[in-house]
Amino acid sequence: MDVHFEPWEGPKYSNPGVKGKKILVIGHTYPCNDYLNKEGCKEVPNKENGFCRGCGFTQRFCSEVTKETVKEYMGNMWQGRAGGRMKATHTKFLNSILPEVPSKEAYNYIAFYNFVQIAVNSNGKRLGPTLDKYYELSIPPFLKTLAELQPDGLIVWGKRAYERLRYLLYVNGYIDGNIDTGDQFTILYEGNEYPIMKIEHPSSRRYNKELWTSRIREFVQSLKKHESVL
Repeated sequence: MDVHFEPWEGPKYSNPGVKGKKILVIGHTYPCNDYLNKEGCKEVPNKENGFCRGCGFTQRFCSEVTKETVKEYMGNMWQGRAGGRMKATHTKFLNSILPEVPSKEAYNYIAFYNFVQIAVNSNGKRLGPTLDKYYELSIPPFLKTLAELQPDGLIVWGKRAYERLRYLLYVNGYIDGNIDTGDQFTILYEGNEYPIMKIEHPSSRRYNKELWTSRIREFVQSLKKHESVL
């Protein structure tokens, strides 16, 4: 499986980045109420007009969803109750990772990518994939994105994405078992090391801005500037 939802890469991701470091942020899934053939979305399911129908991303090419979502946030385009919740989620995180930068500008300094590369049936709710194969199929595109973006460190939103990612990378031999504290581990891929940390999902009421601002700052400061050996 190839990359389906292309990552957002801010124009300042490589320089200056976050305190001089390239940070890739990992989300979980995108919902799709169409859920074609109960097998998730496909690249262009509606051949008539080239767009997907039946989900919250109507009239956008699936591959551009992540980029368009970030642009909408930066353009203050989310309205209503649902839009307000989405805006609050992103703002809380951005104020933690770059408190010195206005939240509307902070995405310029980071990259963002959703781990699961098949949209899942939400039925109006934010449900994760119910089949392990969706996670397994998402590992090759994740590694491809990792190699292309060459981040100095990764930050994963929430427990579900983090634990699935850690487990599948471990069973496939991409984790140094000696560098795993439960909330952090290191990915070994193509001769490079990629430290990764878990944070509370910023949509959670348990998300503590002061706590995660401090922990993210410590994590970023601990990172070494990534030098590709390719």
